[in-house]
Amino acid sequence: MSSPGACSKGERLAPDGIGMAVSIETRQNLIALLVALAICFGASAIGGFLTEPNLAWYETLERPGFAPPNSVFPVVWTILYAMMAVAVWLFWRAEGRSEDRKLGLIWFGIQLALNVVWSFAFFWLHSPGSGLIVILLLLLGAGLRLRALSWGLLRHEIRG
Repeated sequence: MSSPGACSKGERLAPDGIGMAVSIETRQNLIALLVALAICFGASAIGGFLTEPNLAWYETLERPGFAPPNSVFPVVWTILYAMMAVAVWLFWRAEGRSEDRKLGLIWFGIQLALNVVWSFAFFWLHSPGSGLIVILLLLLGAGLRLRALSWGLLRHEIRG
């Protein structure tokens, strides 16, 4: 039976700054999560920078009756970007081939960049048409990523 704070055979511990010891792996995972959060919320901040000065223009657009009120967007986008950060962090940590992981992270980066490009196209350029083109690119990228993921899973099952 091991005592609290004990590590398993071969595991190294490092002080966490408040008197507790944490494994190097735990610390690396926490740092990776913080990096994922910083990257995702950095993209969100850039999108917000492009959007906020153009909200008066957005108010002039004719929107359908089911369009949510503007007060909902900051809450929803915050939750979505946090979920994207956790998703990419979990993907990064998952077992699998490094080539597949690298390709998945590249696709994630492309999709994240396209989210920022959408804010630029729609809000900064005041162009719903350009925004629609970016949305179509986002959908195409998501479809290709899903296809690649399902092909990778199928390939894994065949080799399995």
